[in-house]
Amino acid sequence: MKDIILLLFLLGSGINLIVADQASDFAKCVYLLLFLVANALWTVFTKQGKRLVKLMEDYN
Repeated sequence: MKDIILLLFLLGSGINLIVADQASDFAKCVYLLLFLVANALWTVFTKQGKRLVKLMEDYN
């Protein structure tokens, strides 16, 4: 359940970053920050994210 919630947060913030009509640079920065936080949470706390990090470590 946690994986699904984090994935939805990541997708929602990514779509919001791309599609939303931002009126100011501050709003763009906030949407980008939310996307980066969602990306970090997904990478650290989901099985797919941990697997991706392990693949990147094994690549070196």
